Amino acid sequence: MANPYDSSTASKNASPSPRPVLRWALLSATLALIAVFVSVPALFILNQEQGFYPLTFGIMDLEFDGESISLRVVMICLFCMSFTTLLSAAAFGITAWYNSRRNNRLLLQ
Repeated sequence: MANPYDSSTASKNASPSPRPVLRWALLSATLALIAVFVSVPALFILNQEQGFYPLTFGIMDLEFDGESISLRVVMICLFCMSFTTLLSAAAFGITAWYNSRRNNRLLLQ
């Protein structure tokens, strides 16, 4: 039986395999889209508080289990969630870009 760890039998010209790009790019785009959808209610509440664009309707009060929740707290939480999701989307996008550059360099060799 041949030794699988013997370097003399391994191919000397074995090139590294390409890294996935599409998976990271799709994940990045999906997270960016989720971040946009999460930030829409926060922007609505911000507009309602600051009055940038006057509306005839609005959110007056939020209740959970009989207790009132401040709209400012909800807005801050939504903005933090969307910012964190956008950072994750940027990280996955950079990973996709890095893998794409690496795969292109492997093709040119």
